[in-house]
Amino acid sequence: MLSYAAVVFLLLLCTDLVDGHLARKLGSSSRFGAYFDATADFIVVFSLLAVLGSKGFLPDWILIVVTLFFAQFVVTSFGWGPLYDPIGKYYGSLLYGAIGLRFIISGEFFYDVATMVIAGYAVVSISVRALIIGWSTRFSPADGRPRQ
Repeated sequence: MLSYAAVVFLLLLCTDLVDGHLARKLGSSSRFGAYFDATADFIVVFSLLAVLGSKGFLPDWILIVVTLFFAQFVVTSFGWGPLYDPIGKYYGSLLYGAIGLRFIISGEFFYDVATMVIAGYAVVSISVRALIIGWSTRFSPADGRPRQ
C-alpha cells in the first residue's frame, strides 16, 4: 500500500509543479485558482499524512496541526485579504518534502525530527501571520504610520 501511495505522491507532485508553472507562464493565475490550488494541496497532503499515520510513520495528531494551519490560512486570507507570509508560503513545500523523505527514510529518528519540524514550522508560521495581521491593523499600509 505504501508503494502505491509513493507513486500517487510523485504523480501529484509533478502535476502540481506543472500546473503552477503553466499558470504563471500563460498568465492565467487568479485568486480563485490560487485558493483552489491551496485546497487541492491540502487534500493531497492530508490524505498522504493520513496514510502515513495509519501505518505508524507519523503521529495522528499531525493531521490536526496541518488542518489548523490550513484553517488559519483560509480564515486570515478571507478576513484580511491576501497576506504575504514569508514563512507560511513554504509550509506546503515542507510537508511535501517530509512526505517524500518519509517514503525513503525510516526509523525513530526521522519520525521524531519530522514531527517536530512539521509542528514547529506550523507554530512559527501561525505566529508570524498573527504578527502581520496585528501590524497591518495597527499601521496604515500606505505609509507605515500608526492609524489614528
